[in-house]
Amino acid sequence: MNPEDLLFQVQRDLAEVQEQRASGELDEATANRLTDIYQAEIAQLEGAEDQVDPAATSPRSRNRLMVGAVILAAAFAAITWAASGALVEREPDAFSGPDRQVDLATISNEQMIEVINANPDIPEVNRMRLALAKRYFEASEYPDALTWFQVVLDAGPSPAEESEALARIGWMIFESGEPDTALRFEDLALEANPANLEANYFRGLVYARLGRTEEALADLRLVADSPDLPDDIRTVVTNAIAALQDGS
Repeated sequence: MNPEDLLFQVQRDLAEVQEQRASGELDEATANRLTDIYQAEIAQLEGAEDQVDPAATSPRSRNRLMVGAVILAAAFAAITWAASGALVEREPDAFSGPDRQVDLATISNEQMIEVINANPDIPEVNRMRLALAKRYFEASEYPDALTWFQVVLDAGPSPAEESEALARIGWMIFESGEPDTALRFEDLALEANPANLEANYFRGLVYARLGRTEEALADLRLVADSPDLPDDIRTVVTNAIAALQDGS
């Protein structure tokens, strides 16, 4: 789908949310959450059309050269870290249903979509939706990732599934240049599952971008203190902590 068509689709989705809010089909909290998601994506798509100068939002343009460089490095590592599964307590990445057991690692995105569409009412299929969304996220194919994370959120997710979807939506919004909106999503992710260290990690980086150093340090220290953290990830976090301390 080209950017113009995608923008039209997201604008239509936003309009539908407002209609469903007015008719009572959506409660206020859900409608507000979806509105934030769609408005952030619209802003990202319109920004791409307008070819906004990236220097306008770069941390290097904010006189935070050293801290900004380390935080950007940590932010890049966040995507790799998220893909490793180190921070989120996950349910098995397998789809269980009548007469089937599918190892998601063995099938393509297209095959996953076929299975999802053929089995929309089986509760376990939401794990497959989440797995598909994560694949797109980890490939930085954010429009597709956002679409599938939204499907997960609309399908009655478990707290862990809801938290993971919200945290990664928040990160995508952050990367689109909307840290304040991103922060709300990381807060929601931690409300859904306080044990989601990935959300603490993302929120710490968002706080750092916003200049809220003490809050950033609190989140990043919480992550660094986790006994189950892989050594390479611990190094990334401790380096970010040191840079924030030196630059504060």
